[in-house]
Amino acid sequence: MSTNFLTHSAYINQPNHYPNKACRSTDIDGESISVEGAYAVQDVSCNECGTQWKDTFKLTGFVVTELPSET
Repeated sequence: MSTNFLTHSAYINQPNHYPNKACRSTDIDGESISVEGAYAVQDVSCNECGTQWKDTFKLTGFVVTELPSET
């Protein structure tokens, strides 16, 4: 297995959706996302090489999708 991991910046900004940081495979599985406050974490694993990691997310804003109707 390669230990030439992508950097944090390369992993976040890469054009492919969630490739494995180690072997660059896109054959990966993500578990449920756990949210706590403004942060979320997802356990992810590669089906090719077996590497496991956690993707972390930070709330950066919101979009109002519906306003209550006035009565």
